[in-house]
Amino acid sequence: MGLEVDPVELHLSGGTLATAADDCGPALAATTGQDCGRGFPGTSSAAHAALSSAWQEQNRALTAALHSTAALLHETAASYVATDETNAAGIQKHSPAANPPPDVPPLNL
Repeated sequence: MGLEVDPVELHLSGGTLATAADDCGPALAATTGQDCGRGFPGTSSAAHAALSSAWQEQNRALTAALHSTAALLHETAASYVATDETNAAGIQKHSPAANPPPDVPPLNL
């Protein structure tokens, strides 16, 4: 009993993940509260700006990681399809129908 992988499902998951990454980037960026930095006195304003900048950088990194994972899912699906096609061709090449014994007429089913 092995692992069953459906390349179509991998492509669908990759597409869903890429869409989620496109949607979450702007949504996360909107939560940084950049506009509230003006209300903090003294060094608090600078600390808020630094944290806001770090938050935005982490958001960009998260979005990039989600897109990278989506691309890997698509590559994996393509690899599974290519492997299946290669294996099918190899099996077909060595099947009895492709290699009948000498002096024996082929089977007509």
